[in-house]
Amino acid sequence: CSMKPKRSAAPVACPTCRGRGEISKIGDKLRRARDHCGISRKTLADAALLTENTITNIEMGLVSPQSDTIVRLTTELEKRGADFSP
Repeated sequence: CSMKPKRSAAPVACPTCRGRGEISKIGDKLRRARDHCGISRKTLADAALLTENTITNIEMGLVSPQSDTIVRLTTELEKRGADFSP
């Protein structure tokens, strides 16, 4: 894909090839882990003190989560049985 974000903008997924970039890989892992744990976006969002919209945007590859957001999400998912080890 040749879509490149503006220098000052946070990276976003290309609307044409969404699902293939680094941001989407994070979202895919999050969605798979959430599905594995059998919890809804709302349940995860409430537990991680985030909005359901934030979870949706991360899973769809529309935003790049900050490191503290990733830590909160993985912590909540690991409590429910997700395994993020390599």
